[in-house]
Amino acid sequence: MNSRTVFNAIFRVLDSGAKWRYLPKEFGNWNSIYHKFRKWCELGVFENQDIGISRGGKTTKIHALVNEHFQLVSVELSGGNIHDSEMAIKLLSKVTLEGKKIPMHCFGAFCTI
Repeated sequence: MNSRTVFNAIFRVLDSGAKWRYLPKEFGNWNSIYHKFRKWCELGVFENQDIGISRGGKTTKIHALVNEHFQLVSVELSGGNIHDSEMAIKLLSKVTLEGKKIPMHCFGAFCTI
C-alpha cells in the first residue's frame, strides 16, 4: 500500500468523521491504514496543529510533499492565513532537487533544476 493511498484514506476519515472500520474498501484494509496513521503520529508527522484566522474563519491547511512515485516525503500544517508559497519553501528545503526534473503542470512541461 503506497503512502499516497494511506494519506488520502486518513483525510477521508478525518474529513468525514467516520470510524476507521467504515473506510471504503478502495483504500485497502482499514486496520492497516489506522496502524500507519498511528505510526506517523508517533513520528510527529501531524504534531504541528496551527490554526490561523483568515476571511473564512479559523482554518488549517495541510501541505504535503511527495516524491516522483507519489510517496509521502513530508507533511506540514499551517494556519489558513499562511500563504502556500511560504510552506512550499519550508517543505522543499528538506529535499535535494539538484538534477531532478520538476513537472510544471501549468505549462505541461518539465523543468530541470
